Amino acid sequence: MAPVSAAERQRRYRARRNADTEKRQKYLESERQRWQRNKELGKKKLINDLSDREKRQQRKKWRENNRKRKEAKAKMKNLDTPPLTPDIVQEQKAKRVESAQRSR
Repeated sequence: MAPVSAAERQRRYRARRNADTEKRQKYLESERQRWQRNKELGKKKLINDLSDREKRQQRKKWRENNRKRKEAKAKMKNLDTPPLTPDIVQEQKAKRVESAQRSR
C-alpha cells in the first residue's frame, strides 16, 4: 500500500469530521469563537473598520481573486467537454434531417 499524502489524510479527516453532525457542529462553533477572538485582538477586521485606503486595497484584492476564480472555473468547464468528432456531428445532422422530414 502506497503512503498517503498529507492532502489525502486531511481530506479523509475532514470527511470523517463532517460525516458526524455532532463533531461538525462542535467544529463550526470553535471556528466562530476563533473568528471572534481574532476580531477582538485586531487580527481580523471588518471592511467598515478599515481606512478608505485599506478598503480600496482589500476590494482590489477581492476583485482580482474573483477574476482568477472565474477564469479557473471557465478553464475547468472547457476541459470537461471534449469537441465532437466530425462523424458524430454528421450523424446528429442526419438524425435531425430525418426527424424533420418525418414530422412534415
